[in-house]
Amino acid sequence: MPERPVPADADEALIALVNTVARLAASDIQLADRVGVEQHNPYFDGAVLDAVVSFPAQERFSTRRYKPVLMDALGDLLPDSVRKRTTKGSFVRDYHRAVRIHLDSVLDMCEGPLSEAGLVDPAQLRSAVHAAALGARVPWAHLLTTLGAHLWWKAAEEAPVPRWSVTDGAVA
Repeated sequence: MPERPVPADADEALIALVNTVARLAASDIQLADRVGVEQHNPYFDGAVLDAVVSFPAQERFSTRRYKPVLMDALGDLLPDSVRKRTTKGSFVRDYHRAVRIHLDSVLDMCEGPLSEAGLVDPAQLRSAVHAAALGARVPWAHLLTTLGAHLWWKAAEEAPVPRWSVTDGAVA
């Protein structure tokens, strides 16, 4: 894996982080959709991101307060427990539970276009999925990206082929 360049400033670091997390969030949405759960990621809304980067970096980050801009903007709209947070929450327990509940469906994703193309080793992928179902520590970023790529590939394969036609009165 190539080394990533060191960000020049806080804005560049934020953009790199958002790009990485947004890709994972897109995979999360696809996985959730696959099992019938509607998921939203409002922090990736363009207007929200524009608002965040409109503040100088020294106001966006604090060693004493968690997400100070968000906390100041929403104030009493947030529950007291959220306003008093000092760290980010972890959803790993939810991931483990989801894999356990939908183990057969997730294991089915270990076979298919990615393994047929030689991009993943299905045995290693199944091993990681089983480990996740058992609650073991797994590389979630890689696992979710791989499962998301599988879903994308299958969706691309199953999508109807577009048909183009000229309609009456169309301008050439």
